[in-house]
Amino acid sequence: MGSSQTTVILFLVLAFAMAATPAFSVVRSDERNFPNPSLCLEEISNTPGCLSELRSSLGHKNLNLRRGCCEAYKGMSQKCHTWFFNQGKYTPAYGKQVKKYCAQKFGITSAPKSQVYHLMKEPSLH
Repeated sequence: MGSSQTTVILFLVLAFAMAATPAFSVVRSDERNFPNPSLCLEEISNTPGCLSELRSSLGHKNLNLRRGCCEAYKGMSQKCHTWFFNQGKYTPAYGKQVKKYCAQKFGITSAPKSQVYHLMKEPSLH
């Protein structure tokens, strides 16, 4: 094998290695979308009594939540909202019940949806 063939092969091997590395290091989508549970609990726990209000209202037709708890519910990220209302007795149906209660009693709507940001070109100054 000549020097030029060795150089071409070495170049191809390095190019393949550089191209393959990002593909193998990408985080799986379920890991990327899974929230940090302690941060999710913190979002609710920062409102005094909210976690106990949610717990004591479980299984009752009529909820008894204060406005602050509904504000905490509204402030939860979509990832945390989905995670929290899929834990044991905190079911998605219970999450919908809380959403309905907060909307009817205080006019507070559900947790925010994930936001998508689009890059924009810089405006031309000429």
